[in-house]
Amino acid sequence: MIQKLKYLPKDKYDDINFVAVAIKKYNKNQNHAAFMFKDRTKEFKLFHLEENKKLTCEDIPLEHNFVWLDMPLNKANLIFLSQYIDSVSKNNQEDSIYYGISIQGIDFDTNGKLLKDNEFDGLTCATFILKVLESRGYNIFKYETWKPRYSDIAWQNLILKWVALGASKLQVNYQNKLIGSNRYRPEEVVSGASCKEIPLSFKEAISLGKELDEFLLHKIK
Repeated sequence: MIQKLKYLPKDKYDDINFVAVAIKKYNKNQNHAAFMFKDRTKEFKLFHLEENKKLTCEDIPLEHNFVWLDMPLNKANLIFLSQYIDSVSKNNQEDSIYYGISIQGIDFDTNGKLLKDNEFDGLTCATFILKVLESRGYNIFKYETWKPRYSDIAWQNLILKWVALGASKLQVNYQNKLIGSNRYRPEEVVSGASCKEIPLSFKEAISLGKELDEFLLHKIK
């Protein structure tokens, strides 16, 4: 069961304990994930891969429909993680990360700089969070338990058609060859990152993800 969800106007940003994972619903079938964190100047920021080649770090808007969850780490580790996320935001240009449907061949180094095997390797909003956390040893999922989902393949085909509207043919052709890769959904990553008992199996991630998605569908006005 996921921990207490926080959202406006019930909760305030100043109770974020250095780092939180956040999620909002774009539409009935699509969610979007982000970090909320306190940077080195003690300002609260919203940090996310907003779309293809658009990595955004901004002040948290006064009004938004994000829900956020605390991460179950001690204070020292939360401070360390918030500083690392701040480094990621400063060491990667806004257009440095392509949208991509596979997590293979991409990582972040100890300074928060993006590493990738191929120019067109990329991330989603959810796998951006996943890989940043993994680079600091915070492993959310048991990848060996993951199974293909037909609905994920349909989503990959659909999302790459959207990406193609503003991407090069080389990028789209490269990503099309990755259709069928395991998908890690925003609601699964966000709920998993808030869990004390990790890594999660595929079955556990699905259960928590559905719980969070149901909340987004029915509780947020």
